[in-house]
Amino acid sequence: MIRVTNVHKKFKDLEVLRGVDLEVKDGEVISILGPSGSGKTTLLRCINFLEKADEGEMEIGDRKYSLKYATKKQKLEVQRKTAMVFQLNNLFANKTVLENVTIGLTVVQKMNKADARRVAVRYLEKVGLGDRLSSYPAQLSGGQQQRVGIARALALNPSVILFDEPTSALDPELVGEVLSVIRQVAEEHITMVIVTHEMAFARDISDKVVFMDGGVVVESGTPEDIFLNPQKERTVQFLQRFRQVGEAVK
Repeated sequence: MIRVTNVHKKFKDLEVLRGVDLEVKDGEVISILGPSGSGKTTLLRCINFLEKADEGEMEIGDRKYSLKYATKKQKLEVQRKTAMVFQLNNLFANKTVLENVTIGLTVVQKMNKADARRVAVRYLEKVGLGDRLSSYPAQLSGGQQQRVGIARALALNPSVILFDEPTSALDPELVGEVLSVIRQVAEEHITMVIVTHEMAFARDISDKVVFMDGGVVVESGTPEDIFLNPQKERTVQFLQRFRQVGEAVK
């Protein structure tokens, strides 16, 4: 279980997070929706200590952390329990697919090279890239690169995987292959928090949907609650805009 409470974050005079609470139970898939600038990505980065929050607390299992005052040792402890899949895959261009996955195992988890290779191969096969172990990122499509990023996250065996708009940088025809892999991960009851603009995907995959705007959680509930019976006018407006965009595309 992961619980964050009262998370605040400012960038100069811009207050990006204004007292956000979020709870994720073991095995749950939580999708976070909202317009650009609503604080979704910043929340994930604060959870993973890629950003230092100005205020807030976090619990992971039986451990508690201050998001503002955590020590270097505590931050590393959290980062070993969490894995992040970014909008841009953040692969090492000069390393092979296999090396991109094993490096976290050998450097962060201190696993020996033989064991790291076995783990990496297993997860690369899981995401359909068992035949591309010796390829370099530049030799892969954007969707394949993102699948390497997912394999890298899975290999770390984290308590939770944080997905930051994992399909937003992809060409439309490549989105489906990445969403398919994430669906497979969800079927294994791995705890996930997904920031996404893929409305149909969020509705289908999520145990809970959170809608954010203006640095706060406006509304949260089951997919049925949010998509079929939203209670807040701002949520209704947001969903209507996406439905209109979808109809225009058709």
